[in-house]
Amino acid sequence: KNAFTNQGYDFDCWVLYREEDGKYYTNNGWQSYEDMLTSGYLLATFEENSTWELDGLWTAGCENAREFSFVAIWKEAGSEPEVEPVTNPFTDVKPTDYFYDPVLWAVDEGVTSGLTPTTFGPKSTCTRAQVVTFLWRAMGEPAPSSYANPFTDVKPGDYFYEAVLWAVEQGITNGLSATSFGASQPCTRAQVATFLWRTMGKPAPSDGYCPFGDVAANAYYYQAVLWAVENGVTSGLSPSSFGPNAECSRAQIVTFLYRAIEE
Repeated sequence: KNAFTNQGYDFDCWVLYREEDGKYYTNNGWQSYEDMLTSGYLLATFEENSTWELDGLWTAGCENAREFSFVAIWKEAGSEPEVEPVTNPFTDVKPTDYFYDPVLWAVDEGVTSGLTPTTFGPKSTCTRAQVVTFLWRAMGEPAPSSYANPFTDVKPGDYFYEAVLWAVEQGITNGLSATSFGASQPCTRAQVATFLWRTMGKPAPSDGYCPFGDVAANAYYYQAVLWAVENGVTSGLSPSSFGPNAECSRAQIVTFLYRAIEE
């Protein structure tokens, strides 16, 4: 790395040069000189028959070593954008909180924002409209293929309008009735586990054992709960109780999303 001074370039990596056909070996396989010069790369070769120590491995003694040379790859300085660390603007989200990383992830990815510039509201109850909107945003805000809307409580001007239509269209959820989505109703643990399970394609849990006395085998959320617990998305409120009807907070919802989608 220090053998060359290339003004305007930063050291990037080492590659092998094969004299037989004049190609360079990279993560993309053997490439031509022209390929290597794309994207602002510069090549700098070493003296023939030199011995170099790379990552603790000596090149001397390799079979047919004379057929290869090591090449230093340099890239234009500043061509790699700096990744700015995610900052935490919320006074109610601490590094020791179980939802710390999920909240920062959700805000950074545009899944949600704070209730104010300095408060996230982790204990605030999450509604059905909010949950499907978070999920829709996490999935890239796909447009529904149809805008037919049977729900009187979902209007075109609502922030959750497209999210609800998409979620219903994809079979992730449906209304509480034929004409009501229940947008302002709190989302329960059973509901969010089911939303996530359906979003992931309804994967079958590998273990059919259910330790929860409040999760019946004929419940619509039975397999969703087993999948969520098996995959670390959530756990029970106790070893024998899942709490399917318990209302979910904002902190819990973004944590479930983070564990199901990001991790």
